[in-house]
Amino acid sequence: MRYSIGQFAEILGVSASTVRYYESEGLIPTAERRHGCRVYYNQDVDIFRLVQAARNLGYSISEIKHLADARKDQSILKRAITETAGDKYNLVTKKIEKLQLQKKAFEQIRACGCDNILTCQAL
Repeated sequence: MRYSIGQFAEILGVSASTVRYYESEGLIPTAERRHGCRVYYNQDVDIFRLVQAARNLGYSISEIKHLADARKDQSILKRAITETAGDKYNLVTKKIEKLQLQKKAFEQIRACGCDNILTCQAL
């Protein structure tokens, strides 16, 4: 099935400018042109969703470019995902640990009842 950029963006729940941006960054293939208009297909939907999933997982544009380049060869793509997933997992784990410490500190501050933040023992 063929989609205009507007239809494509609507299916994906994004703006047309997001689609153009991802295309300009090389995250999705350059769309075919028909009568000067971009045309997208079902396989483009799958590729865009892969990019969206990677963005939602915290991958940077350059990391997604690397994955996009690797998508032509499934074994290379799998290796790239596996390698970066370990790094991302470790990063998220460290962030969670830091957030848990911050949460505990805020719980102590809330329970403290100090009148003066400068002398608060919770800090």
